[in-house]
Amino acid sequence: MHPTVQLLLIEDDDDDALLVARELDDLEEPVAITRVDSAEGLALALTRQRWDAVVSDYLVPGFCGLAALRQVRRFDEHLPFILVSSTIGEDVAVEAMRSGACDYVMKSRLARLAPALQRELRAAAERRDHAVRERAQRERLEYLACHDPATGLANRSLMIERMNVARSAAGSGHDLAVVVLQAGGLGRIEEVHGSPAVDAILREAARRIMEASPGCRPARIAAERFALLVTPLAQAASEAIAAASSVLRAAFERPFAAADGEHTVRAALGIEQFAPGEMTAETALRNAEAAAQRAQANGLAQLAYAGHMGQDAAATLAMERRLRRAVIDGKLDLHYQPKVHCASGIVTGAEALLRWHDHELGAVPPSVFVPLLEETGLIGDVFDWVVERSLADRRAWAARGIVVPRIAVNVSVLQLRAADFATRLDALLARAAAHDAIELEVTESVLMEDVQGCIEKLATLRGRGVRVSIDDFGTGFSSLSYLARLPLDAVKIDRTFVAAMLGQATGRTLVEGIIGLAHALHLEVVAEGVETEEQRRFLSRLGCDEAQGFWIARPMPAAALGIFMHSDARTAAQTPALASTTIDTPSARPAAPVWRYECATLPGKPSTSPAASS
Repeated sequence: MHPTVQLLLIEDDDDDALLVARELDDLEEPVAITRVDSAEGLALALTRQRWDAVVSDYLVPGFCGLAALRQVRRFDEHLPFILVSSTIGEDVAVEAMRSGACDYVMKSRLARLAPALQRELRAAAERRDHAVRERAQRERLEYLACHDPATGLANRSLMIERMNVARSAAGSGHDLAVVVLQAGGLGRIEEVHGSPAVDAILREAARRIMEASPGCRPARIAAERFALLVTPLAQAASEAIAAASSVLRAAFERPFAAADGEHTVRAALGIEQFAPGEMTAETALRNAEAAAQRAQANGLAQLAYAGHMGQDAAATLAMERRLRRAVIDGKLDLHYQPKVHCASGIVTGAEALLRWHDHELGAVPPSVFVPLLEETGLIGDVFDWVVERSLADRRAWAARGIVVPRIAVNVSVLQLRAADFATRLDALLARAAAHDAIELEVTESVLMEDVQGCIEKLATLRGRGVRVSIDDFGTGFSSLSYLARLPLDAVKIDRTFVAAMLGQATGRTLVEGIIGLAHALHLEVVAEGVETEEQRRFLSRLGCDEAQGFWIARPMPAAALGIFMHSDARTAAQTPALASTTIDTPSARPAAPVWRYECATLPGKPSTSPAASS
């Protein structure tokens, strides 16, 4: 049975109204007609109920059809509106259609009214259905943007938003705690039983977590990770840890039922306790994730503070806390190791290297603290600082009239995985108008983790003027097809090959092969770990473009690199015999001696020179 069509008729003549009603008897749906004959009556009718269509006489005393049309359109721009007239000119008809009328019917041909109205009712129904579908799709997309589709829990972005709200609402003296539950072994279950089995486990785990932590509003922040926010901490930290452990046991201590039996999932938790103004929500969440990952890797149930960890884990966490404080207080520093043209010795660039000197621990090796930066999630903010600091040092050198090299910065796997890596760095460099000042060094193994994703991100940056090179080339497992596709400018031969090339025939062959391959692909070659003059000369004979290592200079502070570059340029100008040397390479520059940097001033150079004393 069809629903009744609610029709609003604007007509002052009883006979004409009766004729319209009779014509609409043939409509597929039953019609209920409400008649008005003035602007006031129309306004009142429009506000009283929802109408399916409006049919209006063109000439009503004191009120014309076009005025009625404008009044209806102000109320509803899509409501079907049909004009009926005994005399209507072409100009009026055109104006009516332009103003939003769906059709006009002459009273002499009133039989057209029912088909015209039927057509417009169907079109209106289609528009409504389309609008409903669009609204449902929009609401679905908005839901998926903030929720995990498998469990219905909040996703990472909504969790961070909730953390930010909690940070703003928490009063001074009330710490917050974020708890991450890391499940393990789901990948193996998926390999055997498929993703539906894993989704069923995750849904059940989410249900258990919600039951065990009422009011905490959990989230699924990664494939095998859940998160809870405890806000504020009214009890001691140990009690918060105990409560989190209770949630962990409730969620994963019991096996998960499956069609073929049961699945046992081992899980660990990590907790980060922080004051509202201490760190960003993203940093706190990453810290908790890193703690959960380390707990699981070390076979621990939880990792939060030293009293509940082994000695190694306690030392690692203590180091993390020192490192986090060093980042917040700006205690990290940059040193630079120059790269030189392999044949001439002219400085062509420099690599920015992080350094950390703790007031108690002394100089902490990068091999110790850089992995911690990655595990804690601080590496992203530190990378931005490295770029900004490099650009600032570069401007300082330029202000002193020193030839400014391109600065190479290292990119971690976590940064390349980030979806916004390219846009974030592009915006950072755009603010300084310095895309051509930075070179990205990415290790071969990092590139191979997600070749297509790396290609897209690095190609975007390279198209903006950023130089890209592979670091430690030869130690990974990249194929020639991948190497040809990657948006690269240079490869850096790993130091292990450079160290072995003079003593082993195989080492010489490998280095020669890498140089030949890179040049065939129109890539420059940088040899790192050059520690003797003999190595530099051999590399030069093989056609290596640039060299980097202790023979040229050790890593040095920005001020010392300024002295190094200033002295290099001055010496080249004062040595005509070397300057006239012909170098058969595309990037040839006037030759200059290769200097070894051991301290704040160059060997054999007076420390009272303007450059040395500035």
